[in-house]
Amino acid sequence: GLAAGGLLARRRGRPGAAGWPGPVLLVVGLVGVVAVPTVQNLRGCGNLVPVAYGGGTNFYIGNHDGADGSYLPLRHDRSDVLFEESDAIGLARRAKGGDLGPAGVSRHWYGEGLGWWVKQPAAAVALTVKKALLVWGRWEGYDVLSLPLAGRWVLPLRDPVLRPVLLLPLALVGLWVSRRRRELWPLRIFLLVSWLALSLFFLFERFRLPLTAVALVFTGYLLIAAWDAWRAGRRTSVLLGLAAVAAIAALLALPSVQRNEAVLHVNVGNMLLQQGRFEEALAEYRIVQRRSPSSGRVLINMANAQWALGRADEALASLDGALSFLRYEAQRRGRPSVEEMLYCHEMAGDIQAAAGRAGPAAEHYRAALVLAPEHPRLKGKLDRVGGGQ
Repeated sequence: GLAAGGLLARRRGRPGAAGWPGPVLLVVGLVGVVAVPTVQNLRGCGNLVPVAYGGGTNFYIGNHDGADGSYLPLRHDRSDVLFEESDAIGLARRAKGGDLGPAGVSRHWYGEGLGWWVKQPAAAVALTVKKALLVWGRWEGYDVLSLPLAGRWVLPLRDPVLRPVLLLPLALVGLWVSRRRRELWPLRIFLLVSWLALSLFFLFERFRLPLTAVALVFTGYLLIAAWDAWRAGRRTSVLLGLAAVAAIAALLALPSVQRNEAVLHVNVGNMLLQQGRFEEALAEYRIVQRRSPSSGRVLINMANAQWALGRADEALASLDGALSFLRYEAQRRGRPSVEEMLYCHEMAGDIQAAAGRAGPAAEHYRAALVLAPEHPRLKGKLDRVGGGQ
């Protein structure tokens, strides 16, 4: 977007436009950055996949029956980034009835999303309009990389009005006020491209951060222009600008999405877990337990943190609770969650084996092998504990 804006400004002979080297070097640099993971993907799986194969998955998340414009898990019964990739692969392979490479997984989810557009075009257009408004609105999708979350540690970001309500409406009015500043065309095109890209997929706060950063330029421009106009006595124009900001803010406050705060705490806990901040992670998981007592899967996350802290008995108790929940769910749904039950049994077996309790360890490994009879790693672990003998 920035490169296209620079080239457009130069083509039209606009003052302040960069010469050819700037936009060209930007494009070359972008191609170089994208080429590295693309070549790695080609060598690793044999598929030409630029950057990552999550594009199809992300497109489906924002374009299917039941989509609301925000992030939704592929499986309604869990929202855990630890299983996000495996869910995308497993569901795609089951739907296609065979093995799929990364590109095939992405194509499957693109096809599902486009199929929904064909079947329900009116609903698809309405949802896209909603997402287009959400991009600029006050609703903030809970995410571990977001301004609301950063407000836990950065006091100015806790502001309940300026950041969520006024920042982007001010930028939109700033876009209009600065319309004669031709050197800002690259930034305008960047905002347009970002807006369209987010509207086609779904709104997640980390996706909106680059747009917000560029929008700040126009917010600042508007505030400076308003101050200069006020000092120059053009107070009517300033008041009209304030009215425009208020009207836009009111309009953009209308679209919203119901949020499950427990999901945010799970994701924050996982982030802290990956950083080795185990006590803080446990605190987040306990919040989930209090707010959503039926979230039995959070016990798996708790077990990871407890084991990392050396609390083996607590971890085993959490895993027992998670397995009880998963068994109950399997009875209710008519099919077990194989991956999670396998994970719990293997982890419990590892904890028992580390404590020198071969018998209980073997019991868990055998239970896991019932779910995955040909699993070589589990067979090896069972052999190492002597089969429980």
